[in-house]
Amino acid sequence: MQKIKFNNSENIYNVSIQLFNIDGNIKRYYLKFNSSTQIDESVFSYGFVELNEHNLMIQADFSDMKYIYKKESDTSYILTNTEGDIYMELPDPEPIPEPEPYVPTEEELQILFESEKSDKISELSSNCQSAIYSGVDVGDKHYSYTIQDQTNLKNAINIAAQTSLAVPYHADNESCSLYTLTQLQEIYTAQQINLTKHQTYFNQMKKYITNTFTDRNMIKELQNIVYGHALTGTYLESYNFIIGQSILIMKTLSGLEETVQPSK
Repeated sequence: MQKIKFNNSENIYNVSIQLFNIDGNIKRYYLKFNSSTQIDESVFSYGFVELNEHNLMIQADFSDMKYIYKKESDTSYILTNTEGDIYMELPDPEPIPEPEPYVPTEEELQILFESEKSDKISELSSNCQSAIYSGVDVGDKHYSYTIQDQTNLKNAINIAAQTSLAVPYHADNESCSLYTLTQLQEIYTAQQINLTKHQTYFNQMKKYITNTFTDRNMIKELQNIVYGHALTGTYLESYNFIIGQSILIMKTLSGLEETVQPSK
């Protein structure tokens, strides 16, 4: 604690003095008196001096600190050497209004809906391709049917047909073993039937989505469509007819047809 005496009084006060701020020629000091001290604020207008705590000799002159910059409590003040240098509470900033939510136009909503339809068809096309590439089980073995698998199987069948010899081929996660032409054709038939089922299903679903979802208010229902969604009505009839005919063709097929890819 420091000791001070105001220039118009002989009273000595114990205070804490701390430089608060210097802004050019403006100086501000923070004074904190003992909590029990009663202060007559008029004494501030005369300035004060700091006294040596032992002999009470003047050791610092604060005679110019005679204006109240800010009163923080009954015993805490910030004094300034400049008249008119008064602390001003800044007003609360004006609240920034929330922007009005954007309302899309009818045209924009329709464009969004058509985009959702296109995205859904692309999603189902990707699912169809994955289902074809995944392949089939023949006996107790599984055979994938990627582009490379389709080429390998076609080549194996051609060689077996031309040589009448068993040729190397392999199931998923197995090493090569010898397959007869009949065994290879059994795998090929199962793969092609699986391919045709998924390709036909996708094509019918594409027609269903295109023909059914014409109102943008149906967007939630459209979003809920997943691969495997049951076909009904004419779409199911077309699917059953095509698959029935395809199975009949594949079971009587003696040669190897060209590799088929899922439609987009």
